[in-house]
This record gives sequence, structure tokens and C-alpha cells, in this order.
Amino acid sequence: MFRIALLMTAMSSYSFAYEKSDTQEVLQQWLNLEQQIGSIQSNWKIRKVTLEQQLSLLNKEQEALEKLIEFSKNNNTKVSERRIELVEEQTKLEQHQAKSTINIQAIISHLNRTKPTLPAPVQTLWAAELPTLEANKDNSNRLESITKLLKQADDFNNRVALHTRLLNIPTSGGTQQILVDQIYLGLSHGWYISADKQFYGYGQSNKNGWRWWHNNEAQELLTSPISADQIAQVATIIRTPTQAKYVQLPLALLNNDQGSL
Repeated sequence: MFRIALLMTAMSSYSFAYEKSDTQEVLQQWLNLEQQIGSIQSNWKIRKVTLEQQLSLLNKEQEALEKLIEFSKNNNTKVSERRIELVEEQTKLEQHQAKSTINIQAIISHLNRTKPTLPAPVQTLWAAELPTLEANKDNSNRLESITKLLKQADDFNNRVALHTRLLNIPTSGGTQQILVDQIYLGLSHGWYISADKQFYGYGQSNKNGWRWWHNNEAQELLTSPISADQIAQVATIIRTPTQAKYVQLPLALLNNDQGSL
């Protein structure tokens, strides 16, 4: 019996020792697991904050990109619209330029036809300028030159002008170049007188050009008598305005198709 009791006591002690050892191991495992869970939770909190920050940045970047894309679309639309406007403006400008070129060429042709009908001093001025109009292709420069020519004609038309030059005059021996004083009343009428008063005449512009009538031919054309002294007097007055006095010079009103009226 004693031996059995000892055996039972020994077995009981062994069982208790075994259970105690097993419990400590489980407890240690549980502690380790709790530590791991705590570590995981802690790491997750840190990771979560980082992820939230990254997500916020990504959202902001996405918004910025969307705005940039939208701006780019709008900008491209505006650029396209402006490009279309520029093309339309360019087309209109080219059409206007073409019309201007046609109109300017028509004006130049008219000036060339008009030139022979002008007094000789104006013809001389225009003869130097008109060829440059034909050669120049810049409409702005051509318009400037046309304005210059018209101003020259307008200035001449608004005054009485005196010019001394050689004039081809019919004589008994043929045509002779004689130095004369030419008096112009605007662009339409003129008179001339030679220094010796032997040659005088009347001139006028018509559709066929400028024409001079000489001596008796002028007397027949004009409705009032004209003398060399009258013309010489006017030339003297123009040269020395202090000697001005009232002088009449006859002129003729001609119908270009029918002659004297």
C-alpha cells in the first residue's frame, strides 16, 4: 500500500509539473501573439497615415491634371478659333489687296491718259513720277506717289503760273523752237509770248491733249481780240507783283467734239 501511495504521489507531482510547464508555454505564446498584434496595429496606424497622405496627394495631383487637361482643351479651342480668325482676316486682306491693286492700276492708266492734256510744266513733273508707279509693286508707296501727283496738279490749278521754255511754233520756213514765256490759268488755259513779241498764242486742254493756237490762228479762235502787248503785260505783272494792274486776256470755251462755242 505504501508503495502504491508513493507511486500515486509521484505521478501526481509529475502531472502538475507537466501542466504548469504547458500553461507557461501557452501563456508565452499568447503574450508573443499580443505583442505581434500590437506591433501590427501600431505599424498599420503609421502606414495608414502615410497612405492617407499619399492618397490626398494623388487626389490633388488628379485634380491638377484634370484642370490642366481642361485648360489645355479650352486653350486649344481658343487657339483654333484664333487661327481661324487669322485665316479669315488674311483672306479678307488678300482680297482687299487684290481689289486695291486693280483700282490703283486703273488710276495709273487714267493718269497716263490725262498727262497729255496737262500744261507742259505739269507734264514734266508727272513724266518723272509715272514710270515709277508702273514699276513699284507696293500699293502703299504707289498711293503715296499718286497723292503727290494729284497735289501737284491741284496746286498748279489753283494759281496763275509763269514758265519760260522752248516751244515748237510754225513759221514760214517750217517749225521753229522759240523761247517764250508761258502763262497758265490753272490746268485748262494758257497764253504765250516771245521776247520780241513776234510770236504769241493761246493754249487749251482738251480730250486729245494740250494744244496751242498761234498768232492769227489764236485770233480766229478767240471771241475777243488779243495782242502780244496784253500777254507781255501779264507776264510782267507776274514777275513784279508791285506793278499789278487790271488786265484782261480772252479765252475760248471749246466743245471737244465741235470746236469753238
